[in-house]
Amino acid sequence: MTPPRHDDGLMTGLAGRDLDDDTDTGRTSDKNYRNLRLLFFISILVQVVDVFLFQFDRTIFLQISIAMYLFLTILALIFFHKKGEFINFKNIIVFTLISAFYIIIPFLLWAVPDINVVASTTLADWVHFLIAILPIWPIYIGLKARIPFVHKYVNFWILFLFILFIFGVGFNLSIGSLPFTNPTFLQAGVVVDYLVQETREVGVNVWNAVTGGWTVFVNQSGMGWYTSQIEGNEKAHIGLYLDNVRLMSRYNYVGAPVVIWADISGQSFVDDIVVTPSCFIDKVGPGERDRNVLYIRGLQYDSFSCTFYDLPKGSYYARVGANFNFETWAYVTYTFVDNEFMSALARQGKNINYELDIDPYLKAVCTNGPVVLGMASPNLQMPIGIDTRYNLFEPIIGFSLTDRPAGSWSEGKIADVEEIILMVPNVFKLVDCDVWRPDKERPPFKTEDDIDYYRFAKEDLMDPRLEFNSVTCRLHIKDDKIDTFLAGAEKVQKTFVAQAKYTYNLEKGVRFTVRE
Repeated sequence: MTPPRHDDGLMTGLAGRDLDDDTDTGRTSDKNYRNLRLLFFISILVQVVDVFLFQFDRTIFLQISIAMYLFLTILALIFFHKKGEFINFKNIIVFTLISAFYIIIPFLLWAVPDINVVASTTLADWVHFLIAILPIWPIYIGLKARIPFVHKYVNFWILFLFILFIFGVGFNLSIGSLPFTNPTFLQAGVVVDYLVQETREVGVNVWNAVTGGWTVFVNQSGMGWYTSQIEGNEKAHIGLYLDNVRLMSRYNYVGAPVVIWADISGQSFVDDIVVTPSCFIDKVGPGERDRNVLYIRGLQYDSFSCTFYDLPKGSYYARVGANFNFETWAYVTYTFVDNEFMSALARQGKNINYELDIDPYLKAVCTNGPVVLGMASPNLQMPIGIDTRYNLFEPIIGFSLTDRPAGSWSEGKIADVEEIILMVPNVFKLVDCDVWRPDKERPPFKTEDDIDYYRFAKEDLMDPRLEFNSVTCRLHIKDDKIDTFLAGAEKVQKTFVAQAKYTYNLEKGVRFTVRE
């Protein structure tokens, strides 16, 4: 019995001929058809687990995801095996690439820009949606197995999205935007100028994407000096956002002012956010702002405008910015054990991490915002063994402050760092801080609730030419605390907190033409 034939529809070319034909008609045998149907349902199960259960989270489920897709690849190579063929290198390459796509794509989704597409959806939203509804593995297997539902499913989404675009986007165009309602003269020079500027900006954006992508990779892979994960409110509207930079009038003419509006929204974390708007055109100068300062308290939305007067005919690119103050917090927890106890377990062939349920990898968490305040060193593994007799071992502690090149702050950078406060349990003292002071011990500037507060600021640097972006010190258990530090416990955990105060500058641009 052979499966019924059907109309292949829009996706006929993707299926091709089946891999194991019993007749000249290209139909698969009953056995192969059943195998491919089984593989089809297995692939659906894998995709459902990865998309809806794991949500493409490779930070937690990387090993499991690799195992799932490797298993799916092996099954596909077995089920798509041709009679009399020992190795099919084409299938190996194709199936490996499909599985590798699903392993790698979560690491690349950050690069999809959050630009508005239609209504309140962004390009990133649409990419996530399409990956979820058009899974490559089930569609590929379903087309090969000639399962009618797969063809109809793909055709449905193609037609649905096409019709949605035509009627949802095309019909929303106002009659005033159609070309025959506003005849104009030929201005080829405007496009030439646009292409020149766009080519320059593309080069800058590509460079920023490469360097920014490397920064993200370094931070997430643990190759950087200090790293942190963003806490659970990553999607919360914390910080300041500069959006919808737009011209008041689509057409601008010589002698008339050019007005540019921008929306800002944000939510303060601790202190009020003080925003200083700006606008500037190269070789022209700054524009006139309607608001010199804006204040964000709690969750708030506002707008500001910039006006340029007496612009001659030509094309322009205006940069609209918002400089604001903000705070980022981070914390990391160290686990300490007795060095002799750790050595005794090792001699017994036991793993102390397993015996005491200690994660060997140091993990830090920082609040959402335009920068990453890293506190976890990839070179320091838990637990830390201490010598209660001689108190010689001094583990490192520190932080690094870096821009977040991805997301809503990809078009901004740190303008200035006011200070960074490191909060240390007062059983420790900081010694041997790297670039700050030549003396061995750095005293805290205040102590309260058994916590010592250490302040770091740029004016304290030994050399004013040095950048203020990273500090490394060593922790020394105070001599009068070493005897009671463990207090008979098998492990002791201590949490260190950092608070960074800084100003950040967001900037977006808009291009326009002034006509006569």
